[in-house]
This record gives sequence, structure tokens and C-alpha cells, in this order.
Amino acid sequence: MVAQNRPARPRVTGRRGIEGGQISEPRTRDAIWEAIGHNREHNIKNDEPALEAYASIVDGRTHIGGASEFTARQGIARILTRKGQFDEALKMLNRAKPDKLQGVWRTNIQKSIGAVNKTRKQP
Repeated sequence: MVAQNRPARPRVTGRRGIEGGQISEPRTRDAIWEAIGHNREHNIKNDEPALEAYASIVDGRTHIGGASEFTARQGIARILTRKGQFDEALKMLNRAKPDKLQGVWRTNIQKSIGAVNKTRKQP
């Protein structure tokens, strides 16, 4: 049974729908890109589209403060590490300024930096 007085929900399809103004709240948009990136990286196992989704969150940002922004940087670093681009992965993580972070994000970013360094040392 469909409620008759409820407005229709807008359909959001693909990059155009997300970036085209259908989702104007930045944190909601970032959360959607984060979910898309995670799905493409972990479920579909396709790093390039995952990288694009994560980059949609952090590209052009001068300040990092939201959870999706930190998570996107970690996702980008994981993908770059798998590609053997260790310096780029570390640059991405260090843009989060781990020395100035506190709490769980400081710990998480430092663990990600450690994972990149550990993978770099493996033969």
C-alpha cells in the first residue's frame, strides 16, 4: 500500500545524480560516495572505480574534518599501496595531519601509515 500524500522520492542515478545537485547536503553526498567506494573496493574488487569514488570525497578539499574524508583517504591509500605506489599512499594519509589528530582518527591513520610501511618492506 502506497501513501497517497507522500511526495515522490527523487531517483539518484550514477555520478550525474550525486554531483548534479540532487543531493545537496555535503555530508550525505560524502557518505554515499564512501559507501560506493567501499562496495567497489571490497565487494566488486574493482579498485579503479573505488578510487574514483573515494577521490570524489577528498578532491579539492583543503580542510579535513568529517569521518567520510578520513575514511576516503584510508581507502585511497589502500588502493595505492596495492598498486605499489607507497609514497603517494603516505602523502595521502599525511594530508590528514596525523600529528594534530586526536582519539580514534589519530590511531586509525597511524595504523594505515604503519600498514603502508609494512607492505613496502615486504619482498
